[in-house]
Amino acid sequence: MAQSKYAGAKVGIFVSVAILLTIYTLFWAKGSWFGEPQRKLSVYFRKIDVLNPGDPLNVNGVKKGKVEKIELVADSVRIDFSLAESVKIKQDYKIEVAILALMGGNQLALSPGRSSSEIDYSQPMKGTEGGSIGGMISQFQSISDSVKTLLSKFGGSVEKVNIIMNDLHELTGDQGLKSNLRMTMSNVEMATRNLNALIAENRGSLKGITSKVNNTIGNVDSLITTNSGELNGTIRNIRSITEKVDSLVANLGLLVSDTQQQKNGIGKFIYDDKFFENINATVKELDALMKKIRKDGLKLNLF
Repeated sequence: MAQSKYAGAKVGIFVSVAILLTIYTLFWAKGSWFGEPQRKLSVYFRKIDVLNPGDPLNVNGVKKGKVEKIELVADSVRIDFSLAESVKIKQDYKIEVAILALMGGNQLALSPGRSSSEIDYSQPMKGTEGGSIGGMISQFQSISDSVKTLLSKFGGSVEKVNIIMNDLHELTGDQGLKSNLRMTMSNVEMATRNLNALIAENRGSLKGITSKVNNTIGNVDSLITTNSGELNGTIRNIRSITEKVDSLVANLGLLVSDTQQQKNGIGKFIYDDKFFENINATVKELDALMKKIRKDGLKLNLF
């Protein structure tokens, strides 16, 4: 009788544990837990790969919600999803449709960000294209096109290299060019030997010339040092004479300017016709007076 009671108790405990495990599994699969409230959010994508309601929403790899609804709005895709309120989404968040597992569908992946301020949960979020299978295929296609372009350019470069190598081969195979190069190198070598021999033969003369040049430079330097006072005085005198000549030229310039503008007697005499006519008339009167004195004599009437 006692064994029958223990057996029944064991069966009841086993059934209870199985029910609890089943409930736990259901809540884990749906992404909700006892006492953890959820908030409803929306996100817009330009386009997405295959995603279905009920697919999970993972926050940094941890399941914290699920996709509720997917609909096409104008030229965008709107996804409504639920998310545990314990998750705080910052302004620098990132949300995308990503691969859940190889050959295992997609998921909505959220990186909540680390900035100091949170988003406005009443406004829809903006999604980015992520690592979905379609995105990977598109990127692979883009990479493939780039590789094709690169290979095409590489092929053209190889052809140019081949042309250059052929030209070099023809150039190096030209016997006339080889002969000219040998002759040129021989002439350069001979000229170098002659130059070395010339330097060796005239080394003493070159040393003597160098010594004389050094002595001459030393004598000139000594002469300048000895007569530096006289040279400085001469330079000062030359500078004074130059200043005086400059002043004389300036005065002559003023005289010429005044003469041209008839500001002095010379200018009036040269350029003023009336002044010249008055002088000419005066000279004529003096000439007539002198003739009269010669003829009649000089008469003085003092009283």
